[in-house]
Amino acid sequence: MKEYIINKTPVKTTNNFKVNNLKIKLDIPEIKDFNDISIINTDNVDVKTNKNGGKIKTELGINFDKSYKIDITIPKHITVSKPIVITYNFNNDEILVSDINIIYEENSKADIVFIYKSKNKSYNVFRENIKAYKNSKGSISILNMLDDNSYNILSIKGKIRESAEISHNFFDIGADIKLSNINIDLE
Repeated sequence: MKEYIINKTPVKTTNNFKVNNLKIKLDIPEIKDFNDISIINTDNVDVKTNKNGGKIKTELGINFDKSYKIDITIPKHITVSKPIVITYNFNNDEILVSDINIIYEENSKADIVFIYKSKNKSYNVFRENIKAYKNSKGSISILNMLDDNSYNILSIKGKIRESAEISHNFFDIGADIKLSNINIDLE
């Protein structure tokens, strides 16, 4: 097990709310290729996937050398009528580090659903970077149905224009260890 310090703060504050510089021990296995992913309802949407997405740094301060990258762009003036659904099915003791980049271009509308399923201990690391431009609308739902012995780490950051309406919905049913960090800037 390796000890990590999460939510590092560069400057100490006078109040200690016990949310920064937390020490946690995690036993994360070697990252291998993850193959059981399905993506549906992508008509009129630009979706690119890359199994070897490279290194990522989460907002929690935990870094990974390999990721499964998905770039989703909802083009200008496009309304996607059915939710885009990305389903991950985990096998025995498997790890997934997903690097998700979502762009809602001007006047676009789409709902996106991420579903994580496992019957055995699994490790899910979800890093999302979102950009939403003028008058874009949508919801992003994350459904965690991992085994009760699993790890689920969420790191979400983004920039949303003042007139954009993007919501996040979390259904965190599974996993024993759950870490989350969300940092969305309104512009």
